[in-house]
Amino acid sequence: MTEEELIEEVMKEIVDSGDVITPENVTSLMRKKILRQKRGISKKSQIIQNAIYSFMEGSESRVTVRQVYYMMTVRGVIPKTEAGYRQVCYQLKNMRLSSRIPFGWIADNTRWSIKPKTYSGLEAALNFWQDAYRRDLWLQQPVYVEIWVEKDALAGVISDITRKYDVPLMVVRGYSSMTFLYECAEEIKRIGKPAYIYHFGDHDPSGVDAAYKVRDGLIEHGADINYERAAVTMDQIEEFNLPTRPTKKTDPRFNNWGDKPSVELDALPPDIFRAEVEQRIIQHIDSEILTRTEITEEQERETLASMHNDLNLY
Repeated sequence: MTEEELIEEVMKEIVDSGDVITPENVTSLMRKKILRQKRGISKKSQIIQNAIYSFMEGSESRVTVRQVYYMMTVRGVIPKTEAGYRQVCYQLKNMRLSSRIPFGWIADNTRWSIKPKTYSGLEAALNFWQDAYRRDLWLQQPVYVEIWVEKDALAGVISDITRKYDVPLMVVRGYSSMTFLYECAEEIKRIGKPAYIYHFGDHDPSGVDAAYKVRDGLIEHGADINYERAAVTMDQIEEFNLPTRPTKKTDPRFNNWGDKPSVELDALPPDIFRAEVEQRIIQHIDSEILTRTEITEEQERETLASMHNDLNLY
């Protein structure tokens, strides 16, 4: 790699990470890269990194660090221990810093920023809304569907699917608050259609209990729902031979769990997880109604384009 190529790679990496390009940042990162190139990596790290790359390259979506960890344990690349998890974190860090994998391959919905949407001017706003406009896909459909997920980190793995089908993605982070359940129940009642709620969470004492607390809370607040704890289930654990973890003895529901295995939602392979979500959604979509909705949406986009062209913008 030439010096010019190295500088270009470093500057792109800084931009991708959201940092500011300064002489100090560029110099610091260049020194780190040159040092790593001189040192090289161990054979063990090469094996782990190759396995991680093979898995991530074949994935249809972004994945979380913990999903990578479970896939590496299943493939026998690293042990199913905290040390194994730390090894995956370490290798993923190095692979991103060395540009072997893009930063965008890792999903992390546990952190976010809050900022109002603003535009450089009226024309930019109209361009955005013309592209962003979508007609309510479920307005004419006979039912209403929601996807609930226990972990916010995993929301990024399936959010493109729920966005594609205009389905609310509810992130509950374990047990839901009374306020959240009340507000969700009120929205379901306002919509006034048969509602289908699909919950995806861990298969462990509190994970299963939290899922059914969602169901009970919505019903207590007057929502008429059809509820399914869609994952993780015993059938999925057996069918996909999912890796287990020790049940936490500190879990207040530990004593009633018996000898059932504990499995995190992260252990479900990403492509299977996504397929389970998509299947739950599309089974409720009337294709003829969807076609009519898409035709109307396209006509309305053309109207927006015409309005844009008719405006006298300065």
